[in-house]
Amino acid sequence: MHKLGFASALSAALLVTACQDSSSFNNYRSAPIAAPAPSLPAIASTAPRYSDALSGLYRQPASSVPADVPVDYYAPGARSASRAVLTMALVPGANYGRLRAYHAQVGKDAAAAVPGQGDGIAEDLQIQPILLRAVDIVKQRYPWLELMDDVATAQERNVSLTLVMDIRSRLGAKAGDPTTVDVEVVVFNDKRQPISRVVTNGSATAGGGGLYGFREAAGQALDALETKSKALFN
Repeated sequence: MHKLGFASALSAALLVTACQDSSSFNNYRSAPIAAPAPSLPAIASTAPRYSDALSGLYRQPASSVPADVPVDYYAPGARSASRAVLTMALVPGANYGRLRAYHAQVGKDAAAAVPGQGDGIAEDLQIQPILLRAVDIVKQRYPWLELMDDVATAQERNVSLTLVMDIRSRLGAKAGDPTTVDVEVVVFNDKRQPISRVVTNGSATAGGGGLYGFREAAGQALDALETKSKALFN
């Protein structure tokens, strides 16, 4: 279920970003939302227990991979001559399924708790625009990415670069609480070894206009990912 859900969303993201610039996300982030109630509804939904981004995907945890190591993919001698440039893999991290289920449940609970407010909260909690933007950022550096189910599949296909992308959020339980978003990318080289871990974060205050602030926090995390991508993914 997790792989199919991510594969469907990420496949769409890869197709869309091939012919789309980042303006759609910026428009999404700044576009007004239908007027919601002024405060968050009281709901029982809680953040899932997220795992390491590589849990179930690779024998080494992502947390042990060095942070922010430059990836000199295009440097002379940086990759094997036996592998073509057009062999890059994008693999979903371990937590996408949990994130999607979490946001769906919060949206459902909010709609039941405060009739008429659900649409605004559902729009704020959309994951697809965040995914589209994240994929667009890494594709600007490595445009030949191809979606693959897992790290093992990428390694079997002898790819020259593998990126594992994970996205996690924790929504404020009540107005005034922080909502946080983490975006993580783990890079594997052509020797099938993880060489760099890039993590960015965003934070917003829940309750503003009756929303959780997810897209604001995600915007911060993605802006930081774009900055790090330009500096580290070469």
